[in-house]
Amino acid sequence: DGQGIYARLGEGPVIYLVGNTGAQRIMSKTAFDLRNKKIFAFTPDTVQKIRVQYPAANFTIERHGNAWKLTEPQKQDIPQRWKDDHVLYELSTLEYAKIVADSPDDRSHYGLEAPQVQITMWQQDGSTLGPLVVGTTTDSVVPGTKTVYAQAGPHTPLYGLKADFL
Repeated sequence: DGQGIYARLGEGPVIYLVGNTGAQRIMSKTAFDLRNKKIFAFTPDTVQKIRVQYPAANFTIERHGNAWKLTEPQKQDIPQRWKDDHVLYELSTLEYAKIVADSPDDRSHYGLEAPQVQITMWQQDGSTLGPLVVGTTTDSVVPGTKTVYAQAGPHTPLYGLKADFL
């Protein structure tokens, strides 16, 4: 009667009537739309150490109980813990806007040989996340926004990220 479409979950016995608006929203999705676009799979509480490397400076912070301490280039307490927690939250929710290449042939073309920033995280079990290598900023990957090329470790795809996360 034009009110929607019928749907069933797997081989289950229940048949649902999905309204036209909902059905159109579901049917218009592409495989890319449905993909999990998160760069890293971790929870912020599991990260023990973060190293950030810029072309002219590096620093490392480590978790000590509920506090964060700067351990490189010098040792120092960090009184505003929320800033470090915010960085971890941003990295845990960071999503790519586009996969530029499954395996880039020329990393230097994307600025990955001399990156803007490189971020490596260590979890409590000693495993590493990354490094997230952030290369050249461009206008062309995602139209209308500034994007950066990034790779989240060796042998991973080259991503286009929204540059505002920097």
